[in-house]
Amino acid sequence: MKIKSNNKQSEESTDALSSVNFFKNRKVDVKTSTNIEVLPIVQDKGGSDQSIWRTTSAEISNLYQRVKSGQILKKTDKDEYLPSRFLGAGKKWFLAPGMEHIEGLHLDLMISEMFLEISKKQVLNEKTIHLLIQCIDSLDGLEWKILDGPAGRASAIRNYTLFLKAALFPLHILQLFKGGFAVNEGDISERLISKLKAIRINAISAIYNCTTRNKGILTDERLNHIQKYIDDDDKEFTNWIIQILVLIEDTKNVDYAKVFSECLKQLEEQGENLIHAISYIYEQSKDMNRCKELFDENSITIISSVFAKQDLSQHEKLLVCSIINNYLQSSYSKGLNEIQLRNYVCLLHRSQDSEDLKLEALKSIVLTVEKEKMLPEFMMEILIENMNQGDDKFDNFVILVLGIVAEQQAIFKVDCLASKLLEDSIIIRDEVDISFEKASEYNLDCQWISSIVAQMFVTSLQKKTRINDQSIDYLVKSLNSKDKQTCILSAKSLYLAAETHEIKDPILFELKEDIESRIHDVSVYLTLAYVRGLATLSSSYGFIAASHVSYLPRIYVFEDLQLGEENFADKVNKKILFLLYNEAANNPFEDDVFRIFDHILLLENEYQVEAIEILRKYSANKFLIPDDTVSALENVVTTPELFNQAFQVIENIIHNKQIVSEKILRIIADNFYLSHDNKLRESNLIPATE
Repeated sequence: MKIKSNNKQSEESTDALSSVNFFKNRKVDVKTSTNIEVLPIVQDKGGSDQSIWRTTSAEISNLYQRVKSGQILKKTDKDEYLPSRFLGAGKKWFLAPGMEHIEGLHLDLMISEMFLEISKKQVLNEKTIHLLIQCIDSLDGLEWKILDGPAGRASAIRNYTLFLKAALFPLHILQLFKGGFAVNEGDISERLISKLKAIRINAISAIYNCTTRNKGILTDERLNHIQKYIDDDDKEFTNWIIQILVLIEDTKNVDYAKVFSECLKQLEEQGENLIHAISYIYEQSKDMNRCKELFDENSITIISSVFAKQDLSQHEKLLVCSIINNYLQSSYSKGLNEIQLRNYVCLLHRSQDSEDLKLEALKSIVLTVEKEKMLPEFMMEILIENMNQGDDKFDNFVILVLGIVAEQQAIFKVDCLASKLLEDSIIIRDEVDISFEKASEYNLDCQWISSIVAQMFVTSLQKKTRINDQSIDYLVKSLNSKDKQTCILSAKSLYLAAETHEIKDPILFELKEDIESRIHDVSVYLTLAYVRGLATLSSSYGFIAASHVSYLPRIYVFEDLQLGEENFADKVNKKILFLLYNEAANNPFEDDVFRIFDHILLLENEYQVEAIEILRKYSANKFLIPDDTVSALENVVTTPELFNQAFQVIENIIHNKQIVSEKILRIIADNFYLSHDNKLRESNLIPATE
């Protein structure tokens, strides 16, 4: 029997899901460059390993072999001899006549390789760095420095062809051409260009190594010079430029907009080795002013498109996600559009992707939902489809994401989450980090994953989303959760489901067992779900089990059924009276049921019409009404608007050979003789009572 509970407040939590703040503040330790190596510094040794008996070509070859074998060049050789012989045939002695440019080019390539190897272990002096900076040039410019321009190249090709036909190559030239001989002018030209490119790559790589040790080597003049070639066609060359610019990002002399544009172009072309372009773009995204200046919807579409690149590493993908999230966290940005979200699909589908990467991808989705208040259905389906694959942490994070989405739109496949109603994981928050643990006596006050799922069911059902029978089963099972909020929200879901779904009889029997819950919210919601479910069954099949009927007096609300600001007494009582009316012609009621009618007839005005109508139908089927209830009829028979209904009940009682009081008979007699109702006057009630 439901009694009054004064000022009974709901225990349902009103705290908004706080996972949004977690995703906004979540920091992932992303290295912005490709494992910058800490280069050692080997102390220089004095002296020289040169010989007066060697030609320039032989001396350079000798030093080259020393470097390639891992030996350390002595200071004079490193800082004086090699720089003095670098760049141009004119600096080299005793070159093969007619082959000066060809031989000089190969020797410059060897020297550039040595400088690169030396830069990994030793410090290059200012003179050497100056020469290497000169190599950072267009191919045409470098050609002038080494081959004396197009005329020198043409002469080199012509002489090469003549020597090839005459088989007059000197032995040391043959040793330089280990890769074989070109056979036509086109091949020769391509080889010369490839050597120039290699010299340029060696030079800028060496400058990069020097910069990692000392950023001060890049004066404003040198920095401006290097930046001029950011849009060169050689992507390997421009990647080294980008790496250098990433190293010295704090300087104001970098034309970051131009560099950004080139990096974006590389991503759009989806060439090889994108890590440097990605790293530079990432650095720009961390500065809010530059982010606003450089990034827009189009650039984000290009950036997100690289997710589909098969050879993109986990580290690169994580950087790309972080770039996009830095953009999304800005106040001016929009959420991801459908094209951009579809670029994320591969991240969520690939089981081999790391946990951090998937979580960073989920962060993008959360930030989008915050801004757009909606998420395309295909993305919700993908999130749900990728659950239940053995990664509990991913599943839990998806639930956090969907919990936020559910605040704004229906989760059409909420049934797929039903099993998570029994999840016993709780959320542990530590400042901006988040983790999950199994529930224990030490953390029961934390937020449960199951409560978020239950809230999604509440929200979905409030939006009239239909759920299946299996979900209803899980909701019933979750009533036994150790988490109060899960119990409350599951009970509320069942209450909402009962409005639009047919709750099966076995489920109703289970609900009956939990109606007496100590949690007031659960008791109220289950009472409502129970009577709604019974009403649906009664309407569909015309009857309910006798045990259900006999239970109704225990849940009839004789005073108030308050939950927060709302009183549910009327909703419960109307359903109970509806059930009793439907059952009135089926079987006799147990005596307890008549306590409801007694209470209504004696103490209430609201349901007296319904109660009298039930008694009329009940008595018309020859079922006997207890004496106390017959006596209670005295209270309403004097009410003019109820007299005709009450008269029919009394008429049935008398026809059923039951005794009525003299008071009732006198009241009826008075109304009988004063009535203008011919039907009433012609009633054979009095004769039947004699």
